[in-house]
Amino acid sequence: MTIDQAIYILKNTAWLGSNDKRDETERAVETVINELERRRWIPCSEGLPEEKKEVLISADGDLCIAEYETNHGRGYWSEVVEYRNVTDVDAWMPLPKQYGGEQE
Repeated sequence: MTIDQAIYILKNTAWLGSNDKRDETERAVETVINELERRRWIPCSEGLPEEKKEVLISADGDLCIAEYETNHGRGYWSEVVEYRNVTDVDAWMPLPKQYGGEQE
Protein backbone atom coordinates (compact mmCIF):
# COMPACT_ATOMS: atom_id res chain seq x y z
CA MET A 1 0.00 0.00 0.00
CA THR A 2 1.33 3.43 -0.87
CA ILE A 3 1.19 6.46 1.41
CA ASP A 4 -1.33 8.07 -0.96
CA GLN A 5 -3.58 4.99 -0.70
CA ALA A 6 -3.29 4.97 3.10
CA ILE A 7 -4.19 8.67 3.27
CA TYR A 8 -7.21 8.09 1.02
CA ILE A 9 -8.44 5.19 3.16
CA LEU A 10 -7.96 7.10 6.41
CA LYS A 11 -9.73 10.18 5.05
CA ASN A 12 -12.67 8.17 3.73
CA THR A 13 -13.26 5.71 6.56
CA ALA A 14 -16.33 6.18 8.72
CA TRP A 15 -15.24 5.94 12.36
CA LEU A 16 -17.59 4.12 14.70
CA GLY A 17 -17.91 4.15 18.45
CA SER A 18 -19.02 6.49 21.20
CA ASN A 19 -18.80 10.23 20.61
CA ASP A 20 -15.88 10.61 23.06
CA LYS A 21 -13.88 7.83 21.40
CA ARG A 22 -14.88 9.00 17.91
CA ASP A 23 -13.55 12.52 18.56
CA GLU A 24 -10.31 11.13 19.96
CA THR A 25 -9.94 8.69 17.06
CA GLU A 26 -10.66 11.42 14.50
CA ARG A 27 -7.97 13.65 16.05
CA ALA A 28 -5.48 10.77 16.01
CA VAL A 29 -6.29 9.93 12.39
CA GLU A 30 -5.98 13.60 11.38
CA THR A 31 -2.55 13.75 13.04
CA VAL A 32 -1.39 10.64 11.15
CA ILE A 33 -2.77 11.93 7.84
CA ASN A 34 -0.98 15.28 8.27
CA GLU A 35 2.31 13.54 9.06
CA LEU A 36 1.97 11.13 6.12
CA GLU A 37 1.21 13.99 3.74
CA ARG A 38 4.23 15.91 5.03
CA ARG A 39 6.57 12.95 4.47
CA ARG A 40 5.59 12.00 0.93
CA TRP A 41 7.57 12.68 -2.22
CA ILE A 42 5.94 15.43 -4.28
CA PRO A 43 6.53 15.17 -8.03
CA CYS A 44 7.66 18.52 -9.47
CA SER A 45 4.82 18.22 -11.96
CA GLU A 46 2.42 18.33 -8.98
CA GLY A 47 3.90 21.42 -7.36
CA LEU A 48 7.06 23.17 -6.23
CA PRO A 49 8.16 24.19 -2.74
CA GLU A 50 8.21 27.74 -1.42
CA GLU A 51 11.12 29.70 -2.82
CA LYS A 52 14.38 29.52 -0.83
CA LYS A 53 13.02 26.83 1.49
CA GLU A 54 15.41 23.90 1.97
CA VAL A 55 13.90 20.58 0.88
CA LEU A 56 15.12 17.09 0.05
CA ILE A 57 15.22 16.47 -3.70
CA SER A 58 15.57 13.43 -5.93
CA ALA A 59 17.55 14.24 -9.07
CA ASP A 60 19.20 11.82 -11.48
CA GLY A 61 19.05 9.04 -8.89
CA ASP A 62 20.74 11.14 -6.20
CA LEU A 63 19.35 12.75 -3.07
CA CYS A 64 20.43 16.15 -1.80
CA ILE A 65 19.17 19.18 0.06
CA ALA A 66 18.36 22.07 -2.24
CA GLU A 67 16.35 25.26 -2.58
CA TYR A 68 14.07 26.22 -5.45
CA GLU A 69 14.29 29.80 -6.72
CA THR A 70 13.09 31.84 -9.64
CA ASN A 71 15.00 34.57 -11.42
CA HIS A 72 13.51 36.58 -14.30
CA GLY A 73 10.66 34.08 -14.61
CA ARG A 74 12.90 30.99 -14.79
CA GLY A 75 13.01 28.42 -12.01
CA TYR A 76 16.11 26.59 -10.85
CA TRP A 77 17.34 24.37 -8.01
CA SER A 78 20.45 25.15 -5.96
CA GLU A 79 22.12 22.44 -3.89
CA VAL A 80 22.76 24.03 -0.48
CA VAL A 81 26.00 22.29 0.56
CA GLU A 82 28.08 22.78 -2.59
CA TYR A 83 26.02 25.70 -3.98
CA ARG A 84 25.73 24.17 -7.42
CA ASN A 85 22.75 24.20 -9.75
CA VAL A 86 20.89 20.89 -9.97
CA THR A 87 18.97 19.79 -13.06
CA ASP A 88 16.53 16.97 -13.79
CA VAL A 89 14.80 17.12 -10.40
CA ASP A 90 12.00 14.55 -10.32
CA ALA A 91 10.47 15.12 -6.89
CA TRP A 92 10.96 16.82 -3.54
CA MET A 93 9.79 16.52 0.06
CA PRO A 94 9.95 18.77 3.12
CA LEU A 95 12.83 18.15 5.50
CA PRO A 96 11.88 16.51 8.80
CA LYS A 97 11.66 18.62 11.92
CA GLN A 98 14.84 18.88 13.95
CA TYR A 99 15.13 16.22 16.67
CA GLY A 100 13.98 17.58 19.97
CA GLY A 101 14.04 14.61 22.35
CA GLU A 102 10.56 13.38 23.19
CA GLN A 103 8.25 12.95 20.23
CA GLU A 104 5.30 15.34 20.05
